[in-house]
Amino acid sequence: MSVFINIAIIQFLALMLPGPDFALVVRNALCLSRRTAFFTALGLAFGMATTALLCAFLLPIFIAHEKLLINIVRFLGAIYLIWLSSRLLPYWYISPYQKSDNKIKEKFSIHVSNKQGLIQGYLCNISNPKSWLFYISLFSLVIAKNISFFWRSLSVIEMFLAGWLWFTLVVYFLTGEKLKQRLNYFNELQTWTNRIASVLFLVFAVLLIFL
Repeated sequence: MSVFINIAIIQFLALMLPGPDFALVVRNALCLSRRTAFFTALGLAFGMATTALLCAFLLPIFIAHEKLLINIVRFLGAIYLIWLSSRLLPYWYISPYQKSDNKIKEKFSIHVSNKQGLIQGYLCNISNPKSWLFYISLFSLVIAKNISFFWRSLSVIEMFLAGWLWFTLVVYFLTGEKLKQRLNYFNELQTWTNRIASVLFLVFAVLLIFL
């Protein structure tokens, strides 16, 4: 039981660290509908659960081929982040301040359905090599403690719930009406958020390739 509590604490601390997952959920919360952002948070949680589940029960295989696995995930993750960044490039060609650019904004606007938001979140998390390294390290500790099948399964469920709860709270806070009312230039904020997100996704991709 104490190991389970320690895992929960470590998981919450890890979730608070900024990274591609946080950048994606913030971008979708500020620039898309609240519902789509909630689906993005759910997708991120499903990604965590998938990685945790595989690491919990296939750990010996992953440890034996850890370097190959991480390199594959790093390569695919970089490609996906570059693709996300490229999707937001049109926002660099429109003015966030002039109302006359509304038609251009509509032309370049990127519609993301709830399903697409879910898939975005899932792929963003599962293609993050740091997430794989985190769960491999965490479950190495769990298996070293001879934790039963039941507690391993419960740990995976806990990781899903922790990830879903954290990112759902982030979305709920960023999409609150009171916050939006305080942001007098919400349209301008959306444009700048997309610009910053495009840069962050590209930076994370470069870091994955060269670090």
